[in-house]
Amino acid sequence: MNHIKRAAPSPALLVAVLALVAALAGTAVAGPDATTSVSKKKTKKIANKQAKKQINKTLPIDSSELADGAVSGSKLGPIEQVSQTSPGAAAPPIDATATCPSGSTVLGGGFDASPGVSARVSKRTDNGWRADGTATAAGQTITAYAYCLDSNG
Repeated sequence: MNHIKRAAPSPALLVAVLALVAALAGTAVAGPDATTSVSKKKTKKIANKQAKKQINKTLPIDSSELADGAVSGSKLGPIEQVSQTSPGAAAPPIDATATCPSGSTVLGGGFDASPGVSARVSKRTDNGWRADGTATAAGQTITAYAYCLDSNG
């Protein structure tokens, strides 16, 4: 009769089985400060609602709520809108720069363009606002707007 001889498992096989069991069981342990993504989202929603409630309680603000010496629109000075339109070139690119008058400071700006013009840049320049784009047909224009604060008041 032939007897089957059983060999003892090798140390490598034991380590491999142990690693497999650990991987299948999972090794992560949540600490006391751990939160799930769901609870983070709920916390953020609650915080946003509370912030909106606070804003709604404080707005609108009228001049009676400003501290003495606070800067208000009438103390800043007049704000003037300056614009400049491109001449409607026959070929791209087209650009326009609205420059604030001497003694005033640019606060911001923007642009408007004919249909079909793709704007590439709308940004502050030295003391004005520049807009440029690409025309797709003759006669298309782009207009730059600068909002200027008259510091002379």
